[in-house]
Amino acid sequence: ADDAHKGSTPDDQGPAGDIEAYIATSGNGYLDPKWRAMFAGVQRANDVLRELPLVKDGSVTAAYAKEVTAESRFLRAFYEFDLAKLWRNVPYADETITYDNGNYNLGNPGPVWDKIEADLIAAMTDLPATQAEKGRVNKYAAAAFLAKAYMFDHQYAKAQPLLADLINNGVTSSGARYE
Repeated sequence: ADDAHKGSTPDDQGPAGDIEAYIATSGNGYLDPKWRAMFAGVQRANDVLRELPLVKDGSVTAAYAKEVTAESRFLRAFYEFDLAKLWRNVPYADETITYDNGNYNLGNPGPVWDKIEADLIAAMTDLPATQAEKGRVNKYAAAAFLAKAYMFDHQYAKAQPLLADLINNGVTSSGARYE
């Protein structure tokens, strides 16, 4: 909580104080930008998933398309995870949700952990252990987020073997062992 309060005077950044006190109202100016940024990330990941199959000129190999799909599913899961962590029951928007499809009014159906976990499982399965470009997501990053999602979903028995594997075998995208 100390990270959310500037620390100068009690009336400075009042909305940050509300967050510290676990009081979240629609009038808090910090929450709407976070919500919008997370759903913008979801939308961008979905844009890639929608557009990638339309590339038919041979410029995208099947292997590259598989990796980009896995990265996009990881990113969608990352943003949905943050939304679910902060707001619990949030809409889950996959690549089929578009204005053109007429399904732009999404409700808050309840926990979306199963969908987040499915995206992370797919990402973990299709991502390589290392990447040619430092900082790109790899299978161990997806496994770490999957373990975290399982813990938020109270599925500790599923998280434990992933965490053990990360401790024993996990590497960064450039191949350095986790410490």
